[in-house]
Amino acid sequence: NPNCTTMAAMPVMKALDSEAGLERLVVTTFQAVSGSGLAGARELAGQVTAAVEAGGIEGLVHDGSAVTMPEPTVYAKPIAFDVLPLAGAIVEDGEGETDEEKKLRNESRKILELPDLRVAGTCVRVPVFTGHSLSIHAEFDRPISPDRAREVLAAAPGVELSDVPTPLEAAGRDPSYVGRIRADQSAPEGRGLVLFVSNDNLRKGAALNAVQIAELVAEKLSAAA
Repeated sequence: NPNCTTMAAMPVMKALDSEAGLERLVVTTFQAVSGSGLAGARELAGQVTAAVEAGGIEGLVHDGSAVTMPEPTVYAKPIAFDVLPLAGAIVEDGEGETDEEKKLRNESRKILELPDLRVAGTCVRVPVFTGHSLSIHAEFDRPISPDRAREVLAAAPGVELSDVPTPLEAAGRDPSYVGRIRADQSAPEGRGLVLFVSNDNLRKGAALNAVQIAELVAEKLSAAA
């Protein structure tokens, strides 16, 4: 079962690759605490509750140390009211990437069947209970306009267009919600897009994906029988 962050993007990127030939991805992820299991959700809830009960939460507007929160046990620093640019664990290979960032690259190449796909990612843990999101800069072999991308994605299985996709919109639902689709002005010759994806990581990245894989295996076994 592939990584839940990668799977959020794959229905979107597969459709766009078929249309224009994907060559490069630059991705920043915004990963919910449920990606760390129940312990992550409890850590966020406990820190938020403690901060609210202590009072003076508005002081965070001017001073990040205005509220004292419980010591973190799941993450490197408190996750409430903050973002942590360290989702996963650093891989000890000298490259400075986390295991989540390596999975993003390796699994994208495998799932899309693009072994030479260039992928750079920064995986960020955010104070959201459920729903992983990704900001994606994609570069293609052939030009593709935002309007054409919307047409392609509107017909893509497992994808839902949304003007402003958010984790709350995606939570409890199956599709990958995609929006903010626009031309990447840094890409040459109209060959780049920028977009934002949100997906329920407990569904497509976990339970739903496992069910879909099992259905595919059963289908192949039936065909071979």
